[in-house]
Amino acid sequence: MTKTSLKRRAFITACLSCFFAYASPLSHASADLASTDLGSNQFAENSPEKTPVNQALDWANGYWELVPDKEDRLKGSETSFQCGVDPLVITIEKSGKIYSSKFVSEKAARKAEISQSTPSALTIKYENETRQMTSGQPHIWHMVFTSPDEFVWVRDDWIQEGKVTGSTQPRRRCVTNMV
Repeated sequence: MTKTSLKRRAFITACLSCFFAYASPLSHASADLASTDLGSNQFAENSPEKTPVNQALDWANGYWELVPDKEDRLKGSETSFQCGVDPLVITIEKSGKIYSSKFVSEKAARKAEISQSTPSALTIKYENETRQMTSGQPHIWHMVFTSPDEFVWVRDDWIQEGKVTGSTQPRRRCVTNMV
């Protein structure tokens, strides 16, 4: 493991620690990380104003590409999942409770329930999820923002004893929504 990936994991762990300290525990892994429950999820029925609590909901909307890894950068070629080829389009319904995503080339979006959100992360569970975590439960994903323009996915079972043991390749916001 490189120093960069160790630093990234430490940073993501710090982001998730804040997330779980802020939001109500959802699963066993998140309950272990939560030192204090500062409130349940923020979905106030009559609260349309934007607050820091739901800035991750705002950040999630948009077009996203995979951050090229070292091998892709050396090739100098665009792969699929890049802004100019087939970016991921993410939308959050106005209620703040439903996440949708699809690649530009796809017709139908995948939908997921947003069970928690904080200023820097969302927790989702896809509808009709068939993939399973090591526990046998359907995947639960944490969309962790490292900045308003970059995030990684951390699967719930990739959090062990309060530490992030894995994450996906980062995604970066596309500068333009045009493909």
